[in-house]
Amino acid sequence: MVEWGGGVSDDETEHGQRAADDDLMAHLRRVAAEADPVPEVVLLAARAAIGSRDLDAELATLVGDSATEPGSDPARFQAVRAAGGAAAQADRMLSFAGAGVHLDLEITRSGGRINLTGQIHGAPTQGCVLEYWGGPARTLELDELGRFLLAGAERGTVRLRLTAAGGGRVLTPWVNV
Repeated sequence: MVEWGGGVSDDETEHGQRAADDDLMAHLRRVAAEADPVPEVVLLAARAAIGSRDLDAELATLVGDSATEPGSDPARFQAVRAAGGAAAQADRMLSFAGAGVHLDLEITRSGGRINLTGQIHGAPTQGCVLEYWGGPARTLELDELGRFLLAGAERGTVRLRLTAAGGGRVLTPWVNV
């Protein structure tokens, strides 16, 4: 390498310039973070999007929602629990289908929380998870008929992740409960 002037090589000059650029960029990041920080909701959404991506999973379709069908009465949806008038007490009924899996979900308010009662057809009784947007996931325990009950759950935006009988992963869309 040929040295010019004060004995500093081109490589040393380039390295020094890169270090100065890196220092300037670090300073600008600090100033931007103080002057206009990223809102917490944006950070949570980004973490949820990255953390929950599963390109191999099939998205189940919402095929029935008692809250969005005109004049709908949750009692006309088939109750997850057959006895005790549970359907008449349900605040919302959801049905999802995809990849050979069918899921019925009944949502009932209980104070400031909710009870989720569901039944899954076409999936093993293990590996079903309720995911909260930006929060922890809860493993659901299914009985031999694919039914589950989650009492006293928090309200929020949720989805279910499960494995179909054929081994494929299935996700429901995010829903507010």
